[in-house]
This record gives sequence, structure tokens and C-alpha cells, in this order.
Amino acid sequence: MRPGKTGGKAERDELRTAMLAHGSSVEEVAEEFRARWQFTPLAAYRYAAGLTQLQAAARYNEALGDDGARVDASLISKLEQWPVARGAKTPTAYNLAVLAVVYGTAPQRLVGRADIDKLPRRDQLVLHTTHETAATTNSADEPVVLPPGATGNAHLARRPSTDETNVSRPRWRSTGQVSALSDVRDEGALDHLVQAAAEQSRDFAVWTESSEVGRTTMDMYRSQLGELSGLFLREPAAVLFPRLVELRTTMLGHLYAHQRLHRSRDLYALTGMACVVLAHASHVLGDRSSGITHAQLAQLCAQEADHVELQAWALGTQALLAEAANRPLEALRHLRDASEELARSRVPGTAAVRLASYEARLAARVGQHERARAALATAEHHRERVGTTYEVADLDDIGGILSFPDAKQEFFAAESNLLLGHYDSAERDALAAIDSYTGGPPERSSYGDLALARIDVAAARLATNDLDGTREALQPVLTLPANLRIEPLRSPLSTLASALTQHRFHGSHLATTVRAAIDSYTLAPREIIGS
Repeated sequence: MRPGKTGGKAERDELRTAMLAHGSSVEEVAEEFRARWQFTPLAAYRYAAGLTQLQAAARYNEALGDDGARVDASLISKLEQWPVARGAKTPTAYNLAVLAVVYGTAPQRLVGRADIDKLPRRDQLVLHTTHETAATTNSADEPVVLPPGATGNAHLARRPSTDETNVSRPRWRSTGQVSALSDVRDEGALDHLVQAAAEQSRDFAVWTESSEVGRTTMDMYRSQLGELSGLFLREPAAVLFPRLVELRTTMLGHLYAHQRLHRSRDLYALTGMACVVLAHASHVLGDRSSGITHAQLAQLCAQEADHVELQAWALGTQALLAEAANRPLEALRHLRDASEELARSRVPGTAAVRLASYEARLAARVGQHERARAALATAEHHRERVGTTYEVADLDDIGGILSFPDAKQEFFAAESNLLLGHYDSAERDALAAIDSYTGGPPERSSYGDLALARIDVAAARLATNDLDGTREALQPVLTLPANLRIEPLRSPLSTLASALTQHRFHGSHLATTVRAAIDSYTLAPREIIGS
């Protein structure tokens, strides 16, 4: 039967996703495809890897590492039609070996047992030798693990021997845990996915401390990262999380394949930046522990890339997560290390503003008021320096959550002044942040920071007994769509609810009404929405 006439894309994707979710290997998925729809082995393995013929051809050329390679989708199609269709092309052992790398399997699996004898004798001998060699390094019944990013992004998944690397490479966590992203529909499953992604980062960090992509491909990754970093500010993290994991896992796959040095540094930097965004996404989804793991891998990638600004940014993200976990002194230590690192930067960009703003809030939180005020002044000083050079810091060029705009600085100033007891200044700064977010370009708005700034306005007004103003400030927050009610809103709302129980509000119907509205407020249903 000719491949592709049965088992349409939607049907294949649904089955592949379900099987990967249960930990199936690429071989198991491919064999199920063959049993159901009688695909040829080559077609079944491509479908199991989630690739189009065009993508498979691109990966074939990439695997060869030869800029002159000219394999195209037409050749992939002709190879897949062998031996059942007229006009098909008989695959050589060389073809099968390269495609095995692309699909993450063994060459002999790409030819049906009944069809081996239809190959030229020399190709049969090569496949037989390859099979015997593989048997000495892998258990005969051990399936090859689906390569990282196999949901539409199968990559060069060669499994080298220990002698190649002088270190035992950790086995990838169940690929289904990260690949079956569009199938997650409940809170427990999302928790599992967030943690599985962190486990992959952790495994890779262990291996790195023991890795050529073309310029066009690197530019594509950078563009995709910039898009996702910007969308993170405006769309629910649950919507973007699958795409972030997919991008990061694809880049890790290249690094596992030991890219050449001049590409590795750029690739490590982009992978680290993707991990920072994943850290923030894990945070807003309520899993700080996984967020810390991603931030730590981002720091390690920055070291491998010798990227000073990224290392400082990763440390700053660790400080943010430590603060959220109520470990302010640990957070301050991270900020100290980040500041020391950033001092080596020739173009620190808004990262310097970010670190000073974080320090101001943390210092105010632990009662170091003079330090907090000095940090606020330092943030202003760094802001004045941003843009005084023609050069743009690398992370600012990516943008989105990897930059620190004026509105974000105003929001952090509001948070700091609130903790310092400067309620008028806190309200003024928070309102300035709201104006910046709502009055500026839509692509620079941040629904999370906007909601938090409104809570700061409410808190500042409540501190001066302005209950009507408190209710007015909170109204947009309490009417947010469910999928925009992120985890970081929980703590400040809880603090407000507790403040409304104070004796000075006893007997106030308005105070009771506002508190009841907060108590009934539920955070976003934590659901992955597509990929």
C-alpha cells in the first residue's frame, strides 16, 4: 500500500502523542503505524519522528555536515515508496545509515525483513555488519530512545559509546513526558510535565560538566526565541510552555551531537536564554523548584558560552525564585554574585537595572531600608546609561521577558516603596507602571505585571484606609480571565485579604465584600493548550 493514503496526519499525530505519553519508543510507534496503515518502514519511522518529507531531507543534509548535500523531499518520497511503487528508488546502506541518525533508530530497522533480499548484496552485507556491531554495544531488546524534540522536531539522535565521551551519558527521561504536550488536560498532568522538563535540564547539566548548526538555523532559533519571549508577556504560560520546551529540547539535541566550537557557544547561549524563559514559565505555573533547575542550567550554559550578561540574568532569575520561596537572604546572595558577574560586561543593558530593582525590593523585605533606597537610586542611574551607546545588549535584543523596560522598573519601585511604608510613592509608581503598560505598544504589555501593579495600588490605598480606592484598583484583577490568573498573584492577594480582617475594618460591609471577592478568587486552571 502506498504511504500516506491512509492514516492521515491528525490520526497519526493523535496516536503518536498517546503512545509517547505512555513511554513508547520510536520503534514501537513506527511498528504500530505499520501494523495499522501498512506504511513502508521508512515512511513509518518518519511519521513516528513527527517529520515532513521536507524536514527529513533538511535533517539528512544536516546530518552529513556537508554544505553541498542536495537531498530533497522528492528523494525522501521515492525512498519511502520502495519496494511497493513504480518509480521508487532503492535505498542504499548509506541512505539507511543517515536516515537512521535522523529518525533515532538503527539502519536495519528501516527495511522490512521480507525486503532485505531485494537490496544489492553489498548493501545487505553493510547492514548485517552494522547490526552485529550495534548488538555488541546495545542490548538487542533495548529500544533506541526517541530523539529529543521528536514531536515535529526529531534530531540527530546518534547514541555514542562511552569511549567517545569518556562519561556515561544520562538516558533522556521518558520522551513522552515532554513530547505529549497537547494532551495534558489536568493540573496533575501539568505538574508532571513541568517537572519532566526540569529533569531533562538537570540531566543535561550533569552531562555537560563531564557538544554544527548552520547560521541560518541559528538565526531561526534566535528569531523563535525572541517571539516566544515576547509572547510570554501577553499570553498564558500554559499556551507557550509546549513551544518553549520544544525549542529548548531541539537545541539540546544539537549540543548532545557535539557541535563544533564556533557554533556551540552561540547554541549554548540561546539554549540558556530559552531555559531562563522556561524558568519564568515554571514560576508562573506554580513550580518554583523546576524553575530553579532551568535557571541553574541557564547559568551553566552561560558559562559554556562565556556569556556574561546571560550568567548575570540567570543568577537574577534564581534570586527571583528564591525570594518567591521566602528565602530573601539566599536571593540577595544570588544578586551579589550576579552584580559581580555583570561588572565584567561591556554592554550590560537593562540587566543592570533589573538587578538593582530586585535588590531594592529584597532589601526592603528584610528591613534594610537604606540599602533599598540606595538600590532604587542605582536602578535610576543604570536606566540613564541604557541607550547611551549604539550597541544593544544581547538579551535586550531578544526582548520580551529577557529585557527590563521602564514599566517593569516602575512596578518594582512600587513594590519596594510599599515594603518601605512609602504608600504615596508606591501608589504613584504603580500607577505609572499601569500607564506605561496600558498606554505603550501592545507588544510590550505584560498582563502579569499589570495585575501585580494593580494589586500594589490596592495595597497602598488600603494602608491609608481607602476602601473604595482598594476595590476600584482590584476590580480588573478580580475579573481577569481564568487563564491569566497566574500563581504569583496568590501571595499579594492573600496579604490583602489578611489586612482586611484587621480590627480597624471591623464592621465595614465594604471590607467584608472585598475580602469575600478575594477569597472566592481562583487561580488559572493549569492546562496545557496545544503545542
